Amino acid sequence: MKTSQDIQRLIDGGEGQTVEFKASFNKEAVETVVAFANTNGGVVLVGVSDKGQVNGVALGKETLTEWLGHIKTSTSPTVIPDIYTVSINQKEIVVVAVSEYPIKPVNSRGKYFQRKSASNHQLLLSEITNVYMQTYNFSWDSYEAP
Repeated sequence: MKTSQDIQRLIDGGEGQTVEFKASFNKEAVETVVAFANTNGGVVLVGVSDKGQVNGVALGKETLTEWLGHIKTSTSPTVIPDIYTVSINQKEIVVVAVSEYPIKPVNSRGKYFQRKSASNHQLLLSEITNVYMQTYNFSWDSYEAP
């Protein structure tokens, strides 16, 4: 787990290849989890505006468990990120830390994403195939043309 000072440094650095801000937990947050899993991993900070303003989020007793369950049921293969809260300026933000997934590609409800710079890129069929082949160290050169 990272400290509030570590998270504040991430916020100060802005969004990028491995950091995404989300004002609230929604479908786009799950898509970002998938994009990070299909790339090099990263951190989604829920409760932070796109401009880096810490607004915080309202959390119930089971909120984190519900969000984790939503991520698990929305991803295939199942992604289980580390999820925890950090208090910054007396406001709670949620940190969703995603590791690079070893077997790619991961999808969310049939859509595949990769992280490109500071945004999520939806993969085309040819890109999905290439990601899959790279995971298993395959190459089209290893197949004979009919």
